[in-house]
Parts: sequence; C-alpha cells; structure tokens
Amino acid sequence: MKISIKSFQILVHFVLTFLSATAAVAAECGYFQSLEDLTVDMDMIATGKFQAGRASAEHVARDIERVDLDQVRQLLRRMDQSKNFHHFEQLVDYAEKYAREYRVSDPASLTRTVYHAERLLKEVCATHFASLPGEEDAGRGPIDKVISTLLPEGAAQRTGFLYAFVAVIIGFLFALKYATQYLIGFLHDKKTCRVQAQIMGGEQVFSGIVTRAGLNGVRFEFKAADEAKRLTDLMATPDFVSFDLRVGDNIWPVFVDGFHKFFSPLYFLERLSRNDLYKILSRSTDPIRTAPSIGHRSTRWKWRAELKRRKATIRNVALRRANSAQAKKAM
Repeated sequence: MKISIKSFQILVHFVLTFLSATAAVAAECGYFQSLEDLTVDMDMIATGKFQAGRASAEHVARDIERVDLDQVRQLLRRMDQSKNFHHFEQLVDYAEKYAREYRVSDPASLTRTVYHAERLLKEVCATHFASLPGEEDAGRGPIDKVISTLLPEGAAQRTGFLYAFVAVIIGFLFALKYATQYLIGFLHDKKTCRVQAQIMGGEQVFSGIVTRAGLNGVRFEFKAADEAKRLTDLMATPDFVSFDLRVGDNIWPVFVDGFHKFFSPLYFLERLSRNDLYKILSRSTDPIRTAPSIGHRSTRWKWRAELKRRKATIRNVALRRANSAQAKKAM
C-alpha cells in the first residue's frame, strides 16, 4: 500500500468539499426552514429586490402554505422562546396581505418585522442538528442516538467537532501510510546504511554512497555535485543507457531511475538474494536500521522493453558461460 502526495491532496480536497457541504447544511434552518424561506422572500420584497406583482405574490403564497404557525408556536414554547412568537406571526400577516394585494402598504414596518424574524431565526436555527427539549427518541436508531450523545450542542460546536474529527482521520491516514511503508520496508529488508559504491554506465564511472538498500534496489547519493551533473547529462540522451552498481568486488545490473534533488534510486534488474543484500550492508559505516522506502515512484515501466532486452542479454551471457564451463569440465 503506497499513498502518494497526490492521493493526499485529493483526500484533503474531498475533506474540504465535505466540510463546505456540512457548513451549508448547518446553515439551513431545520425545523424553521419554511419560515426562513418566507423571511428571505419578504426581505427581498421590502428592499425592492423582488419585483412586486402577481408572480411574486404567488411565490409568497406558496411559502405561506408551507408554514405551520401552530407547530412553530409549540416549537418555540419548548425552546423557551414563546415571547418572540409574535415576530413570526406578524411576518406571516404581512405575507398574507401581500399575497392578496400584490403590494406592501408599510415597507418600513415590514423591514422591522423581517429584521426581528431574521434575528430570532439565528437563535433557533442552531437546533437544526440537535433534538429539541422533550422530543421523543422514537424512530431513531442506536447509531443516531450514539452520534447525538457524542456531538456537542449547537451548530458551531458541531462544525468544529467535524473539523477536529476529520483532522484526526487525516492524521491517522498519514500514520497508517508511514507504518505501512515501514512494514513493507521490514518485509523487503529495506535498510538505512552508508556504503561506498560506484555507478558504471556509458563508459563513465560515478562515485557515491548507498544510503538505503533493499532486495529490489538502493538509494545512491553522489559525493559531489559534478558527479550528479555528469549522470543527468548522460541520462538526458535519447538512448537507453545500461548501468551497473559496484560495491567492492560485486557488480549488479541496475536501472537508474532519474535524479531527485540529491539522490538517484537504483533498481536491480533481478531481485537480490538476502545474501547479496547482506554483502552490501556488511560494508556500512553507519548503524543498520529499517527504512521506509528507496526513492520516488518508479518510472521503470517507460523503459520496460529495453529492460527486458537487457535482462535477456544478461541471462544469455550467463547461460553461455555456464555451458562453456561445463564443456571444459567434460574435456
């Protein structure tokens, strides 16, 4: 399991989108949504943003049909807000009169009523996610009850809780990413080390240090900037260049997977045996520790055909040498 930076960027984008959607839902007025819609429309009428006439009157009439004042009165009573019910009642009165007459007789009074209704809605809308006092739990499942118990009261507190919860999830995923990388490193014997080595290719030799080594490859850091410059110049040629890694007297064919700021990932054409890996690690001047990875995401697939041909050539040479050795013994 390898989680790239791009994957985490996508995750963060998804989380931000989710939180934006959550904030939008929290902004809705829940039990009082029909009243909020009516308040918005009457505010537009009072300020002249909604053109007076039959069309707007019919729109307001549809808003009024959705408002149940008896239910609003009961909800406000349970929220200890009964003293403010007259603001909503007066708003509905203005709306009904406008729906009949297509005009507002007292815009200033309507504006004051809308103001009080908006202020009251800000107070009562915080109960959008919370159960009202005395509301029965009937019909709610066990998961809903647990969530209701865990989440704090109030829309702002709940939104903050969601942000904190998502932050914990992202932190957990980052921890899982690195834990997984170290587990893979352990399973594939990826180790930190410091081993003198050389890369050979294109009739050139590049000196450096192997700082990480595993069964599939090593991380090669250059001793000097001009060494890295010579390598990048060589790799800039359009032709595929065959490279070998030399550590002491041992040589392994490798694929040099570019240069990344200060190191090059080298991948063995054939997976090393643990004995060969220990030959490399035994030369380390630093303590050996488990490492999470060798380098960046590999681009070996781009050179798949060339690597396949080189592997076949190496195997053929090895086979010819083995046959030649057997023939000499037979003689």
